[in-house]
Amino acid sequence: MQPLRDNSDYYNQYIGNPDLKPSFSNSFSLSHNSYNFLKDMFMYQSLNFRFTQNAITNNRVVKPGFGQDGLPAHQYQRQFLQQFLGEAPALK
Repeated sequence: MQPLRDNSDYYNQYIGNPDLKPSFSNSFSLSHNSYNFLKDMFMYQSLNFRFTQNAITNNRVVKPGFGQDGLPAHQYQRQFLQQFLGEAPALK
């Protein structure tokens, strides 16, 4: 990203960051679905995990009366874990 200032909007200016490294993400998912014929019930389970290295976020600097500057920056590691469980009767 080039260190040029985008000043097309006076109150929200954006500056490039040439020191950024590439961001890498890994995701893992595990899921299970089943149907019980005797109870006529559906059951589902899911587990998701995502790990991001060198995640890129925006760093905002607010200047009172002048607006704000935006600069891409690293948030070195980010982790996310999500789980779903449930059961429901079958639709008739």
